[in-house]
Amino acid sequence: MNAISMAAEMAVNTLSHTPHSHPQKAEKESLLEMMENIVKATDLAVVVLNDVLDMQKLQSGSFQFTRRPFQLIEAHQQVFRVMQYQLSQKHIQFSLNVDESLGNLIVVGDSNRFKQVLQNILSNACKFSPYDSQIDVSVSNLRQSTDSVRIRTSVADRGKGIDESERHKVFRPWGQLQAGEQLGIGSGLGLALSKDFVEKGFGGVLDFSSTPNGTTFYFEIDFPLVEDQSISDERANNSNSSLQELLPVRLENELNSMRLPECETVIHVDVVVVDDGAMNRILLVRMLQSLGVTCETYENGKQAFDDLTGANGRFVRCRLVLMDKEMPVMDGYAATQALRQNHFFRGHIIGITGNALDSQISEFLSIGVEEVITKPVKKERISRLLYQYGLTKQHV
Repeated sequence: MNAISMAAEMAVNTLSHTPHSHPQKAEKESLLEMMENIVKATDLAVVVLNDVLDMQKLQSGSFQFTRRPFQLIEAHQQVFRVMQYQLSQKHIQFSLNVDESLGNLIVVGDSNRFKQVLQNILSNACKFSPYDSQIDVSVSNLRQSTDSVRIRTSVADRGKGIDESERHKVFRPWGQLQAGEQLGIGSGLGLALSKDFVEKGFGGVLDFSSTPNGTTFYFEIDFPLVEDQSISDERANNSNSSLQELLPVRLENELNSMRLPECETVIHVDVVVVDDGAMNRILLVRMLQSLGVTCETYENGKQAFDDLTGANGRFVRCRLVLMDKEMPVMDGYAATQALRQNHFFRGHIIGITGNALDSQISEFLSIGVEEVITKPVKKERISRLLYQYGLTKQHV
């Protein structure tokens, strides 16, 4: 599924940028349309499968929520950046109003599920909003003490509203409103999952209000506060900055000043790809090269570790490692742990996995990767990572 989706997306990108000669124009346009449909179909299949897995785990009580510090407003901003493209497709204006008292606040909770809830609600608002309309988001501080804060995030669209007769369908698994069925969009699980995440995972509340002029979804959550808010450092102090301004300056200085191992060959690349799947490596390299970065590839963690630490007389310096989890010889877990313990490696590591289980993702995060992305890997996601870690000047 991952290789199919990635190959189809790369074919679409290639065809869309290939000059059309007149005799072949119709054939190319037909092929491009078919490839775009493949991308959409595989993307929807992956979303539905992941939603089904999450719903089953929630219903069985086996779903695991993580508790890690994260910056509240930055989490909102990350979702808004992801949604920019979808909003621009319908020329929807976007407004954000954040309570100043939330500032650089660092809370404890499952940031990935928090962002999933917000993205589900924003995506839903976008789907049912007319073209050239507006979506308003506000983040409020309802109550704050020395050790906790209760926040309210609301998302208001300018759609036709939800009829009272369909209100019972909104948070029901597989329940789609009449408008959604007519448009053929969504799996019918997004809002049901979001409600369970908010209420079962965070102990909060998720609800909505609606009029013929639009619908407002809102959720309220109590978060524990990190005891020492001074750990916010330069990322928190610049929570309203653009993503490019949140570059890891400290890492950049370390890379420039660090002592290098004594090796005959030293190679500088932007990204290292570690994946035992030959097709995955090929597609990731093409994706990265199309975004203007240089890369080196390895088929297992041992090969990557040796070159990234100069163990065999060849030293590869890079800013970012895309590390697959399941590999022979040395898997992604072992390779990440070994790299973090070696003083010659100072890069970022992003975990890649086809396993969407929360326990697996949490374990990957616990051993030293900054983020985990699940397959199929999309170009937009890679573009955002490159921009986030300072390897490109703009997010494509």
